[in-house]
Amino acid sequence: MKFKFHEVPVFNLDGSLIENSTVYKTLANVLYQFSPDLDLVDIAMRINKAEEVEFTPGQVETIKKLIKDPKTGFLAFAQKAFLDYIAEVEVAAKAATKAQQ
Repeated sequence: MKFKFHEVPVFNLDGSLIENSTVYKTLANVLYQFSPDLDLVDIAMRINKAEEVEFTPGQVETIKKLIKDPKTGFLAFAQKAFLDYIAEVEVAAKAATKAQQ
């Protein structure tokens, strides 16, 4: 599955879009520091550069666990933004796979 984490919309409490958010860099740092998978370290560097990245389903599960882990320090608004985005990509990927069959 392909992701563009630099395009994830992040919203203020009042629902307004946070312009020029760099919260994707926080995700990159979390992957870089906490990932048990060396492949994710290389991907973290690409996320930090605002590049599109591709993950296996197993890597996606690892990322979701890291986002939810209290030790990584993700604030709730960032968790919501990333988890919602990941869910959207997963749904789109499943639909595309189903359409190919």
